[in-house]
Amino acid sequence: MRANLEAAIKVRFGSQIAFAREVRLHPIKINRICRGWIEPTPLERARITEALQADADWLFAVLLIPGPKNPLAAGPKSVVASSSADLTI
Repeated sequence: MRANLEAAIKVRFGSQIAFAREVRLHPIKINRICRGWIEPTPLERARITEALQADADWLFAVLLIPGPKNPLAAGPKSVVASSSADLTI
């Protein structure tokens, strides 16, 4: 996820659609670039940087969220009855 790019777009243009019109790119492509799913071409990167008037390295920095420290403690736990006797109330 490129949080800096997404934040800059919202501050300067209000929406990805308005920004896409300004830089003449498809809104879906802008969304995929913001999510980090695809890399922009050098020309697209230059147009985006120029429109947002920000440092390219800062805009295209990818935010990585680290995984849990203890993988066994992560996630919901499921409870399974071992026999039908466990289900009686």
